Amino acid sequence: MADPLPEATQKYFDICTEKLGMIPNVLQAYAFDIDKLNAFTALYNDLMLADSGLTKLEREMIAVAVSSINKCFYCLASHGQAVRALSGNPMLGEMMVMNWRAADLDARQTAMLAFAEKMTVESY
Repeated sequence: MADPLPEATQKYFDICTEKLGMIPNVLQAYAFDIDKLNAFTALYNDLMLADSGLTKLEREMIAVAVSSINKCFYCLASHGQAVRALSGNPMLGEMMVMNWRAADLDARQTAMLAFAEKMTVESY
């Protein structure tokens, strides 16, 4: 990790610690190169926080489905927890992580996740 961290980065990490109780490993992994960290966080913030027709929960659900295809345990755990927290439904998060098709989803969510899955598989 860069030592010392730039002031803006330290503030961002402090917010993570305050809100999450930790600094996510993916951020720590990029912290050796502040330019790479800034590029990653800019992309993440654009995908997950920018104006969109999708809710934060829907974006996290997409992240779980894509993480499953990518076989990324870290992302499954992280985004699965976000689904549990945002939905207030721990079972939804668990089902999403195991197999989103087995989760109790509405038609919009099912179509959204099928599309995300198709686009991810086709990009390989």
